[in-house]
Amino acid sequence: MDQILLLDLSADIIALKASTIVQFMLYGVYAVLFGICTYILLNKKRECYQYHISAITFLFLLTSANVALSTASDILYWRYVLSKQGRARIPIIDDTANECAILSSAVADGILLWRCYVVWGKQWKIIALPFVAFLGGHVFGLAIAYDYLISPLKLTLLAIFIGVNSLLLTILLASRIFKISHEVMKYLGPKARNMYSLLLAATLECGLLYTLLLSIFLSLAASLMQQGGILFINLNTADARIKGIAICIRALAPVAGINSTLIIVRVALGISLNDFESTVTSMRAGTAIDQLDHPMSPDSSSSEYRGSLGNDVDLRSI
Repeated sequence: MDQILLLDLSADIIALKASTIVQFMLYGVYAVLFGICTYILLNKKRECYQYHISAITFLFLLTSANVALSTASDILYWRYVLSKQGRARIPIIDDTANECAILSSAVADGILLWRCYVVWGKQWKIIALPFVAFLGGHVFGLAIAYDYLISPLKLTLLAIFIGVNSLLLTILLASRIFKISHEVMKYLGPKARNMYSLLLAATLECGLLYTLLLSIFLSLAASLMQQGGILFINLNTADARIKGIAICIRALAPVAGINSTLIIVRVALGISLNDFESTVTSMRAGTAIDQLDHPMSPDSSSSEYRGSLGNDVDLRSI
C-alpha cells in the first residue's frame, strides 16, 4: 500500500515539475513578446491602437495572475509534501487560477473573432455561430472553474465548446487567407516566390498553436469521457491523461497570450493578411528581405523590377 502511494506521489511530482517548466517557459516567451508588441503599438500608433493595447494588457495581467497563483499553489503543495505542514491545497487559489486561464482563453478567442470579422469583410453572419459558441463555452468554463472534482462529461463539454469554436475560427481564417493568397499569387505571378513566409504568416494569423493545444485538451477529455462515463475524477489522479490535461490547463493562458500578441504585432506592423492589398504588402516585404539576402539577384536592381514594385504599391486602382 505504501509503495502504491509512493508511486502516486512520484507521478504527481513529475507532472507538477513538467507543468511548471512548460508554464514558465511559455510565460517567458510571452513576456518578451508583450514588451515588443507594446513598443510597436506605442510607436506606430495605427488605427484603434488604444484598443489593441487595452486588450493585450488585460490579457497579460490575466496570464500573469494565472502564473502567480499556480506558483503559489505549487509552493503550498511542495511544503505539504516535504514537511507535512499546512495544507496541500487552498481552493480559492486554484479556483482563481482556473478562472484566469478561462478568461485568458476568452480574450484570445475574442481576438480571433475580431480577426475573422475583419478578414471576411466585416460580415456578421460569418461569425454568428462562433460568437454563440464563444459565449456558451466560456460562461460554462467559468461555472465549473470552482469544481475540484470535475466529471469527464463536464470536462469534455468544456473542451468541445472552446476547442471546436477555436477550430472553427481557425478554419474560417485559414480558408479566407489562403483564398486571398491564391488571388495574390495569380496577380504577382513568378515574383510571388516567398511561399514559406506566406505560410508562416497564415499560420500566425489563424492561431494554429492555440488551436493545437485545445485539440490535445479535447482529445484527452474525450478519452476520459469514453472510459469513465460521468463518474467524478480528481485532477490529482495518477492517470497520465489527467496529468496531460493539467499541463494543458497550465499552458492555456500563456499560449493564448502568445497567439494573440503575435496577431496584434502583425496588425501593428501593417503586414496582417486582411485583404488583397495587405497580402501583397506582406509578400512584398518578404521579397524585399529576400533581395537583401541575395543582392546579386539579376533583376533586383533592374528598371523592370522597380517598375513592377511601384505598380504594386497602388493596389486600390485595381
